[in-house]
Amino acid sequence: MHRPLIALLALCLLAGGCARRQAAPRPRPAAPSRPAPTADTRTPDLVVVAYLQALYQGRERDAYNLLDAASRQQHPFTEFQKEATAGITQYDTASARAVRQNETTALVNIRLLEDPASAGFHLRREQGAWRIIYTTGSPGFPYP
Repeated sequence: MHRPLIALLALCLLAGGCARRQAAPRPRPAAPSRPAPTADTRTPDLVVVAYLQALYQGRERDAYNLLDAASRQQHPFTEFQKEATAGITQYDTASARAVRQNETTALVNIRLLEDPASAGFHLRREQGAWRIIYTTGSPGFPYP
């Protein structure tokens, strides 16, 4: 009488051991750590292009680092990041041209892709590097 019970128990154990189990998800490998690309901040037009490319590529921290100190003080990174991911105006980055520049400030015009108009990015030179001024507007369409 015990033999059939033992055989049944053994069969259940074998069936449970052979049952298809779902594999535990493998942890994703950590992204390789690499330094953030350094933008060429020597000319205002290159800064605007680097800023926009960072926004388009989802690198909000790199874009944020191209803002002037007053803009970073006024807009905490978390606020900037939230607004930047809400949508970015599309520009023709090849059209970026500094149209007004002196030792401390510059204005870069750049054509909009969605409109025949152009927009102006205002920049300030800080410690030898050009930085974008963002007081109002949005990260993709900043106003001084």
